[in-house]
Amino acid sequence: MSNLDATQTPVNPNPQNTDGYAKLPQCLAENLLALLAFNPEYGRLVVGYIEPHLFENEAYRTLATRMRDYWRQHDKPPGKAHVGDLVADILQSPRNPHAAAYRTAITGMAVLTDAGINTNYVMEQLETFMRLQSFKHAILQSAEMIESRQHLALPDVEQLFSKLLRGQHSTSPRLCRAGDLDQLKSYLARRKEHEFPTGIPLLDSRGVAPARGKLMVLLGQSGAGKSWWLIDIGRRAFWARKRVLYVTLELSKDAYLSRFHQNLAAWAWREEAKTTSVTRLRLQDDKLVGFRREPVSVEVSLQDPDIANKLDQRNANQIGFLNRVAFEEFGMRSLTVAQLRAVLDRLELTDNFIPDLMTVDYIGVLKTSSDNHRIELGHAVEELRALAVEKNIAIVTAQQVNRQGQSVKELTRDHIAEDYSPINTADFVLILQRNPREKQYKLARIRVDKARDAPDGFNLIVSQNYDHGQFVLQSAARPDRYLDLIDELPELNQPQPNSAR
Repeated sequence: MSNLDATQTPVNPNPQNTDGYAKLPQCLAENLLALLAFNPEYGRLVVGYIEPHLFENEAYRTLATRMRDYWRQHDKPPGKAHVGDLVADILQSPRNPHAAAYRTAITGMAVLTDAGINTNYVMEQLETFMRLQSFKHAILQSAEMIESRQHLALPDVEQLFSKLLRGQHSTSPRLCRAGDLDQLKSYLARRKEHEFPTGIPLLDSRGVAPARGKLMVLLGQSGAGKSWWLIDIGRRAFWARKRVLYVTLELSKDAYLSRFHQNLAAWAWREEAKTTSVTRLRLQDDKLVGFRREPVSVEVSLQDPDIANKLDQRNANQIGFLNRVAFEEFGMRSLTVAQLRAVLDRLELTDNFIPDLMTVDYIGVLKTSSDNHRIELGHAVEELRALAVEKNIAIVTAQQVNRQGQSVKELTRDHIAEDYSPINTADFVLILQRNPREKQYKLARIRVDKARDAPDGFNLIVSQNYDHGQFVLQSAARPDRYLDLIDELPELNQPQPNSAR
């Protein structure tokens, strides 16, 4: 069968405007007419994708128009019995000088059919023609935009080509059949492999983890540690020998680079934090029953006077391995998903860098227009997930909760800031929360609010140590009386230096 499918954009979405559209080559036009006239399978495809104005010859245009109308009325080709009837008014008119051309065209269609048409080849040629016309149209349209609006047209031009490229990737999907057991076995094996672990056993064992072609979103309050989550997810993918791209629109890439190495080495972020206290979870039969405080110390901080030598000593033999991680920085509201796609294409072409996992910090500050921010943000999230599918990578991102969500006792999806559509679009939605007492004790709650193809609606607790760059030290399922256990903890008087975003 043809590579064309029902998602393919027709050659000209606006048949009344034929400017910039080339005509079909004669050999291709003759083959397509023959399919329209006699082929019950491929003729139906031709009806859906070709407009009659693309035929150069007047006789071809008329035949294409009338055969298309016949198809739409009867859902089958006219065949040898009726193709002549469709233009009988022309063939039987003694004064029509073009009658001979119509007879020649009909005879030619029959001869081609009798000789045998390689339908796959013809449809491949049609697909190539369609793609060329789409690109020509996009080039002309973008040139007009740039000519009239200069640099202001760039976002629209990027979006135009982004849609064009997405369409290109969707024109030739491989048909999956129920009998394709190898594909099913491969999918089930991938679900068990946990290609991108979270480091939280309760999530990994239930399949709530980043995956290729999937979008994971972490909702959280400002300062709860969303960026640390993204860094930690990327570091664990790096440990699994994957390539990781961090895209930041909030922190600088230098800050991200620093945090990555802090997370990797579990070093302190400043001298006075080299010794700190963490909270250990007390478990009985894998159930949380209480907490205990415990001091922890490290020998190195990022403010160490000899930090340059210590970085060299630690990483001297693994620079090539470390270069599997890359960072890209953009200003707030300066990046579109189309531009992000271009970044990935550039990295592949110029640096031979194809990430397996990409984090975006964060979706709420992607570029949108001020007039339609909510609507465009929703579209951006949809495009981000489409990008994960198109590039076959895992994408993990975050989003702020709204003002009300900064102080509620329990966060829900209803507290998401801006547009609600990330909840509908994402494959995984996790909610991160900690109240002031939890922050003192370096604890946080995570709720799995949504998981496509995995269990959801459950809660867990993580102990953390942002002083040493660690998003998770321990984890456990959250008991019903967890908040009561937190309220029973004594107030800590000493200042808490740990900072998070």
